[in-house]
Amino acid sequence: GVALGGCPAETGDPAATSFRVLSRTSRSALVELETGGFLTARDASGRVRALLPGFDSFSDPLAPALPLKRARLDGVVGRQARIGSIQARESRFFTGLVAAAVGYPQAVVARDGTVQPGRREAELGLSRGVFPRVQAKLAGEGFQGEDKTLALELMPLRYDASRGALVLSRRLTVRVDFAGAEPSEIGRGRLGRRIPRSRPDSSAYAF
Repeated sequence: GVALGGCPAETGDPAATSFRVLSRTSRSALVELETGGFLTARDASGRVRALLPGFDSFSDPLAPALPLKRARLDGVVGRQARIGSIQARESRFFTGLVAAAVGYPQAVVARDGTVQPGRREAELGLSRGVFPRVQAKLAGEGFQGEDKTLALELMPLRYDASRGALVLSRRLTVRVDFAGAEPSEIGRGRLGRRIPRSRPDSSAYAF
């Protein structure tokens, strides 16, 4: 089982976390994630899960159990988006914190019959190196009505398997570039739409 270990003083303040857009033009957007600390939950083997309120976790059950920040960012219609640069600053090492795996999702039935989501322990699929390799990536884009939006994933906490340590980047600054034409979209700024694909002529019908 997993027992919440609380927030040791040396990990900092997990409440001091904020995401903001520092600047934005038609060519790029500069965003920053500030993370003051994190919580830990320790399992029976002594491995830890790192937690942050409002953050998600990785979907791979064999990946280290680290927090993942998903943020929404306005896109530019007619332009492709890519990560231009990533700056990780004010990094702090926390040795002796060996990461547990995310684990497999399962339903946990309490004594009173209530069912809650839980995790079944899994063997960590990382024995050396650092995870994740990159601390920011674009996870998709789409339209909400006329608004073009981007899904941005930010990972301020990494696991160094070779050292057996968690590494927190307290300031993560990411530049998203809007470059390259996207001919399947029309509009201006973040407002527009995706041009629907034309259907081929066909004389076949289904009943």
